[in-house]
Amino acid sequence: MTRSMPAALLAVAIVALAISEGAATEGARSGLRLRTVRSIGGSKATEDVSADGSESSCVPLKNMGTHSTVEVEVGTPGQSFDLVADTGSDSIIVTSCACRQLHHCAQSVKCFQGTNRSSTFSMTDRPQNESALVLTFGSGTIVAVLASDMVRVGEASTMMDEGVLLMVNQALRIPAGDFQGILGLGLPSSYRELPSMKVRGMVQPKGFLETAGVGRFSMCFNDKADGVLRLGTEAHPDALPSIGKIHWGLDFRGVSIGSSPEVAVCSPSTMKPGQVSPCGAIPDSGTTVMMAPKEHIVTLLSGLCDEWPRCQQETANFTHPEMKHIYFMKLLMTCSEWMTPEQGLDELPPLKFHFNGSSGKTRQILLKGSSYILQTMRNEVHYVTKHLMGVIPMKIPVDTVKKEVCLPAFSASDHMTQNNGPIWILGTPFFYEYDVHYDMTSNPPSIAFSETPCGSCSKQGAGLVAQSQEVQLSSVRAAARGRAAAPHPGALAAPGHRPERAVLSPCCAVPCTDSDVEPCE
Repeated sequence: MTRSMPAALLAVAIVALAISEGAATEGARSGLRLRTVRSIGGSKATEDVSADGSESSCVPLKNMGTHSTVEVEVGTPGQSFDLVADTGSDSIIVTSCACRQLHHCAQSVKCFQGTNRSSTFSMTDRPQNESALVLTFGSGTIVAVLASDMVRVGEASTMMDEGVLLMVNQALRIPAGDFQGILGLGLPSSYRELPSMKVRGMVQPKGFLETAGVGRFSMCFNDKADGVLRLGTEAHPDALPSIGKIHWGLDFRGVSIGSSPEVAVCSPSTMKPGQVSPCGAIPDSGTTVMMAPKEHIVTLLSGLCDEWPRCQQETANFTHPEMKHIYFMKLLMTCSEWMTPEQGLDELPPLKFHFNGSSGKTRQILLKGSSYILQTMRNEVHYVTKHLMGVIPMKIPVDTVKKEVCLPAFSASDHMTQNNGPIWILGTPFFYEYDVHYDMTSNPPSIAFSETPCGSCSKQGAGLVAQSQEVQLSSVRAAARGRAAAPHPGALAAPGHRPERAVLSPCCAVPCTDSDVEPCE
């Protein structure tokens, strides 16, 4: 989801929506006036019934480059939408046709209409000061009204009693015609510690997972192909406990580079008195890149240069070691000149992410160079001298050939928590490399990284299999090593453009207390 800072954490502000007289559509009318009251915060295939009692199903994740969407049906009969699959929030948001009628959304965007279209649609009459929600994200805000209707994802369906958020206005910094809504797969509200909600007498809408009784799910992405969302998965034996009180979060114990046993950042030795973990990490399917404090990124890039023979050689006589990260970036910008078909970006040293598990046991998750480096094409520019009115010389930029360049899949953010230190957002590179499992049935909820090939949704016999898993995995890995391969669809499209974080970056709008992993502004 396109994200500006902070990333991956939802903030919901409940507002009073004063509605002027006029024709209503989905509870929204012309003349909206907003007053902030409070802040908190396709093909389908069926498998067997999982151990948590929920029906297992597999739903394709449409690869949109910077993010992935899942087909979701709302209403009876179902109206189909491609919603952003986001583990950083737990709300279901769909574009209301009122948004188009009020000219707050692009006229081309697909929209939901409940009145006279869905037999299961309803809305509750509310006082004007409780009529709507404002959802504040890093990329902008969304105004939504609560509604009730049937929601279907794969073979899982449920009646969302005041759990469907119909978007009637938005101010998002994303292409207007691309955004249809969100399928929130974040930590359900029943797991959260939000005392302010009880004090104010407000009830946050339950998400789809909680309402449908889906206790476990997993997500993984495929290069240049659809990914997979599996609902009702089995418990994973190597799951890591989630330490987040509002969002999925992990006890992050640092990153080591290449063969070095030492962690470059987030070392336990940096912990302050009373701190539970040196850093917190949030695996978020809606963030294209990995986000971390700027000083951590600089240290990491400098360490990569030290462990990468090519960069070592280029900086052997470097007189400014504090600038190694810049030279590392310059080498990446010329990747088309040194990448080989045999190694590609895997010439770079791997990164090993260390997470604290049960009973203090640490687990390492590895990312290869082809996983944490993005490739794109940019125009080469040269200047020619032309004479204005045949007299005044002027240099004019002229695009020539396109050139392949590379960039690290990192972006700076600066968020500190009292109990868990700086926050890292682990974006889509992890979902391309691993099948990421989420489990709400364990105590505490847990997260696991499986090396099982992502595969695809297909029927074979009575169950669901990952179609041609080994063949697919080997071809993806071969492509990642190849010279012309773009390792992940998060690769940039615009010349010199920093990769945007995919579609929505929810922010923390409540004070971060002890044990909170979410970042606060």
